[in-house]
Amino acid sequence: MIKKPSKNPKFGQGFIIHDWMIRCFHLQGDALLIYAYIHSFSKDGEGKYYGSLRQLSYWCGRSRPTVMKVLNSLLEKELILKEEVPYTGLNKARHYCRYWTTFSRLSETEQEKILSTTV
Repeated sequence: MIKKPSKNPKFGQGFIIHDWMIRCFHLQGDALLIYAYIHSFSKDGEGKYYGSLRQLSYWCGRSRPTVMKVLNSLLEKELILKEEVPYTGLNKARHYCRYWTTFSRLSETEQEKILSTTV
């Protein structure tokens, strides 16, 4: 069973799957959904996704282990990047992760070059 995030998502929120995600990066299925969701937070070139695995799980309709496996695969392919941020909560040292797409950090010229390639 997929648990709902602790904060209810607002109605009307969503994300876009762009054709270039499929055409240029050959994404499909779970990887496509998760990449598109993370890209929706980082597409401006500065933002990052810092929500929980539970939130990603909920939005994509997949289990937490599946989401973790897909994130690791996207990281290995260098389609997304990750930053671990340490913090102390409930007297325990913990960390959370921020994710963003590498595409969102490219210059406009570099993005156009990728988008103009047909595969």
